Amino acid sequence: MRLYFAFGSNMSRRRLEGRVGSVESEGHTLLASHVHSFSHLGRDGSGKGNIEPAVGHQVEGVLYRLQAGQVDLLQQFEGGYSMIDVQVSSPCGEQCWQAYTYMAPKDADWLLPQDFYLEHYLHGMQENRFPQSYIDLITEQARR
Repeated sequence: MRLYFAFGSNMSRRRLEGRVGSVESEGHTLLASHVHSFSHLGRDGSGKGNIEPAVGHQVEGVLYRLQAGQVDLLQQFEGGYSMIDVQVSSPCGEQCWQAYTYMAPKDADWLLPQDFYLEHYLHGMQENRFPQSYIDLITEQARR
C-alpha cells in the first residue's frame, strides 16, 4: 500500500478510480512549501497541473491509498512527470504522512488547461470540501 497525494485532475475520485480501480481516501491534505501551476505541457497542447518548490506557499490535494498494482497503472497516465516523495499534512496539522506525488519540469507559465480537465479539479475539490478561496485560486490560474 502506498499513499498518493493527488493535486490535479486525480483529486476527483471518479477520475482516479476510472484509471486504477477502487481506492481509499484520507481526504483533504496539504503540501507545504510548494505552489501549483498549469505549467506542464500535455500531449494535447494544453496546460496540465504541476507543482514546484516555493517557500511560504502550499498546495492542497487529496491523499489516496493505492495498492502496488494501482501505482503501476497510474504511472501509465503520468507521462512527462517524475514520481517524488513528499510529506503532507491534514489541514489542521494534527496528522502527517509520507506520500508520493508527481512533478514535471516547468514547460511554460502561459499554458492553460482545457475546460474538461479543469472540471476534474473542481469535482475533486468540491467532493473533498476544499475552502472556496483555494477553488477560486485554481480557477483564476486556469482563466488568466
